Amino acid sequence: MKDNLVSIIIPIYNSEKFLDKCITSVIEQSHKNIEVILVDDGSTDNSLDICNSYAKRDSRIKVISQQNEGVSAARNTGLLHAAGDYIGFVDSDDYISNDMYEKMIATGKKYDADIVECGCIIIDENENIQSVINLKDDVSSDQHNCIKNYFMKFNTTNYNVNKIFKNTILKSFKYPNFKYSEDFYMNAYALLKCTTKATISDTCYIYLKHSNSASQIKFNKHKLDIIKSGKEVLDMINHKYPDLAIYVVLFILNNIRTIYKQIIEIEDDNRIYKRNLIKEYTMLYDLWKEHLDENVTSRKNLIALKLFRYCRFLHDLIEKIR
Repeated sequence: MKDNLVSIIIPIYNSEKFLDKCITSVIEQSHKNIEVILVDDGSTDNSLDICNSYAKRDSRIKVISQQNEGVSAARNTGLLHAAGDYIGFVDSDDYISNDMYEKMIATGKKYDADIVECGCIIIDENENIQSVINLKDDVSSDQHNCIKNYFMKFNTTNYNVNKIFKNTILKSFKYPNFKYSEDFYMNAYALLKCTTKATISDTCYIYLKHSNSASQIKFNKHKLDIIKSGKEVLDMINHKYPDLAIYVVLFILNNIRTIYKQIIEIEDDNRIYKRNLIKEYTMLYDLWKEHLDENVTSRKNLIALKLFRYCRFLHDLIEKIR
């Protein structure tokens, strides 16, 4: 059987502290037929030198240097150069088990899967395990169910990095210019092209959550990209599976609530952001309110959604004392 080539794209920005462990975990994969695309996104530390040093030692490594444009642009650059049958992504501060791609490729070939996903271990900077995302072995050849499971967070994650994708799935894909929630957009896009998705129970991806992680940062204006991403996914889903659109609406509404809470917790005057978020929320809620009762599985979440729409003072008071 053909030993499939896997293109592994690693976007890099000022990652010198983590790069050795990250790159080593990739090049020491038991699946040897890989190309490693290191995209240095305008680093100002020694990251590029580290990349070039590894490239001199391993012909499977390709280094690309560009001006700083963000992780989405770096991944797009990697996609332009990816020649593999499958494509995977690794973040430069993370690392992977040495058999991750061997297991995922074997599963992908067994079921002719367009996407294969594995579980994750989340650690802190001292390598203490913070949580483990355990998934179940599963294969789905029903595209509708795959997407619904994703939106409902059933046996899946929101990450791109713990998955491999057939090259054909991402052939014309381009990450949007978002600072946040680009993974949500990409997963939705890929699932709309997918006919079979497989999941393995192995926890092969080790995700480092540290103080500089995007998910740990409190409000800044780029967090509004989460809403933009949700609206673009809503438009995509509405065209093919309108019955699933309510789940994307809930994603947007709950994230508006989260971002709003982050805004009121900081001292800066961000009234314009609050006004715009409330306006977005009100329009979307009123448009979809008749579908909320039957689709929100948590009564607590349903109450919070209604309070934010009709009695925000009480909603904010509850959020403060939680």
